[in-house]
Amino acid sequence: MFNYNKLYNKYSGDGATLDGTVNWLKKSTKLPSEVVEQAFHEIMMEVADDKEFLLPCPCGCGMTNVHTPLEHAMRTRAIEINQKAVAAYAKVLQDRETERMENRLKMLKTIDKTMIKQNKKPLFERSPVARGIRGLFHKTA
Repeated sequence: MFNYNKLYNKYSGDGATLDGTVNWLKKSTKLPSEVVEQAFHEIMMEVADDKEFLLPCPCGCGMTNVHTPLEHAMRTRAIEINQKAVAAYAKVLQDRETERMENRLKMLKTIDKTMIKQNKKPLFERSPVARGIRGLFHKTA
């Protein structure tokens, strides 16, 4: 278990506090608490591994507070984590939609086979909606 206060001591020379840093991170990123906490933990693990966040701040902001490079590293990490989470979520939604379209297409093909057995034109030949769905699916597949 890490003692975050002990790790943060060298960045608190100008009056910055651990709670203040976490609150600033939550307000400045407006990201979910889980993302902020994960970013905070990852950066503090780097501090525990003797990585130093020194002035001048690498982002080029020109601020001279001792804690600024650490806070900006946490903010950058939180944004990266959030971007990865959003991309993963979008992939899940895309996969679900693709599966739903495939299942709908299978159902329409089954209906077509039934229509052919009853000596009727297949649904894909009779319905413009079904033709559109089929055309849409074949363009994306």
